Amino acid sequence: MIATLILISQISGVTLAAILNTAWESIAVAAIIWLSAWIVRTFFQGGAFDAAAARVVTSVQQFALLRVPFAILFVVAGRLAIAISATTIMIRASLIAVAATAVGDLVLARALGIAGIPLAGALAHAIALASLVWLLYRREPRLFRALG
Repeated sequence: MIATLILISQISGVTLAAILNTAWESIAVAAIIWLSAWIVRTFFQGGAFDAAAARVVTSVQQFALLRVPFAILFVVAGRLAIAISATTIMIRASLIAVAATAVGDLVLARALGIAGIPLAGALAHAIALASLVWLLYRREPRLFRALG
């Protein structure tokens, strides 16, 4: 019992540090998203891409970058699940991600064209992260009390 509490306090500290690192990485990703149109125009428009193609590439790049913070946090939460031997929870969250990606691809690709595919991936990662955190909370609520 004492060893479990020590492990939870150590994991909570590591998890908090990872969340803070992800916040900084998210700021960097936000800056890249903001500069995305300029990057695409500077390096690609006028050569192989015309203005319309550059807009499509910009939207694909921006939606793809939205996935980064969710993917990083999903990996952190997944490591936490594995650390407490909750691999079935990790499998459930991964299956939710696959289902959300499939549905999102079908719906968003039709609505937004090719840019909908990376947006579906970003939304799927957000849904998978939320489900993983919720499942972890249901199994081991003490992990989350230590963060508060």
